[in-house]
Amino acid sequence: DDKVFPVEHAHAAGERLAAARLEIIPACGHFPQLEATDQFTRLLLDWLTTTTPTRTYVTATNVAV
Repeated sequence: DDKVFPVEHAHAAGERLAAARLEIIPACGHFPQLEATDQFTRLLLDWLTTTTPTRTYVTATNVAV
């Protein structure tokens, strides 16, 4: 229900970012930390404990113009 960054845009961004992890919280808008605090916190803590740092370099060949 995010009117600022629609879910379709989130899916498109997730497909383009090499190490992306997309989580959709149903019936939640642009501020999941306020609108779905418990679920957001669980997802954030899981991400923090399971994600390894990575370096991503942007080049002219993978930047949309």
